[in-house]
Amino acid sequence: MTMRDPNRILAAAKERLDRFLDLLRQAVERESPTYGDKQASDACGRFFQKLFEDLGCTVSVIRQPDCGDQYIAEYGDGPESLFLVGHYDTVFPMGTLKTMPWRIEDGKAHGPGALDMKGGFIQCWQALAILRDLGLPPKRKLRIFFNSDEEAGSPSSRERIMAEARSSMYSLILEPGLKNLGDVKSSRSGRAVYKIIAHGRAAHSGIEPHKAASPILELARLIPALDALNTPALKTTVAPTFLNAGVDNTATIPGEGRLTVDVRCTVAEELERICAAIEGLRPTVPDVRLEIIGGVEKAPLEYTEQNRALFRRADALARELGFALTGHAIGGGSDGNFTAMAGAVTLDGLGLTGEFSHNEKEYVVLEHIPLRVALLARLLQTL
Repeated sequence: MTMRDPNRILAAAKERLDRFLDLLRQAVERESPTYGDKQASDACGRFFQKLFEDLGCTVSVIRQPDCGDQYIAEYGDGPESLFLVGHYDTVFPMGTLKTMPWRIEDGKAHGPGALDMKGGFIQCWQALAILRDLGLPPKRKLRIFFNSDEEAGSPSSRERIMAEARSSMYSLILEPGLKNLGDVKSSRSGRAVYKIIAHGRAAHSGIEPHKAASPILELARLIPALDALNTPALKTTVAPTFLNAGVDNTATIPGEGRLTVDVRCTVAEELERICAAIEGLRPTVPDVRLEIIGGVEKAPLEYTEQNRALFRRADALARELGFALTGHAIGGGSDGNFTAMAGAVTLDGLGLTGEFSHNEKEYVVLEHIPLRVALLARLLQTL
């Protein structure tokens, strides 16, 4: 009597843990900051390209002038596709390995980008390799996007990601979960960023202050109005993150001041309301003019009924493997926001588990790896 598919897949994932960790080490040791060293980032991208080509994928290269090149790997056939998205760029500058080397310690794998999120690509590779070796093909054609500028907000990749998501049945995001075995990210806040520039008129602060039109006074009046837009019950946050005007230790009321505002909302309608309020701000100081630049960077990834149904399907597969999923609402964004903006049914946080993304303490929980690999394999097999 043959083992059931979930058991066979999990057994294979456990047997291949050493191979997984070796590949993850190789990926982590190929440093790949979003910007600053395109040559290094491209070397990391080519590592993933070869890895997936050796698995039988057809990989297309999307050249980029500033960040690492991007890739789309295709596997299988059929008119309908399953879209997987991840990124290999990290927030860590070149040379971080010297102070944050790859190491395995106390059941954890450490290294820049191990959790966020090179491990997600190794997880995807191993899930697909196990299905191939067990003769269990994915239900749909797979298209896997390797992003290289996600940490910068995906400026060069978002349109391609959205186009791919529109033509796919489901979008699975290989970003990490949280620290517990069953953690996934069922929703994410949307984000808008605004730069508010107050154009006034400079004057000597002691001799003729009456001739000034003070941008400092204008921005100071704006901040309480912005703060009043916060709505904790809806998890809406409006946070000034930068303020600059004038030169310290000079007797001059400056002619210009700048304020940056970060907006996070969990519901699209709420994001629209806040953006309308900010874009509708008017100056209160005579002769000051406001220039408001910016807008929505990412719409929310909402926990819609369709996304909830996908979560339930994933949870049922996890329970076959002996654990349950827990969905979390996350304040930060990912490329899952863009697949959701494209109207795709999306589940985020399917990568590895751990803590301290973007931090020198970043780590992956080793004992969770086989189960997370097996869950992804079952999703590829059944969706």
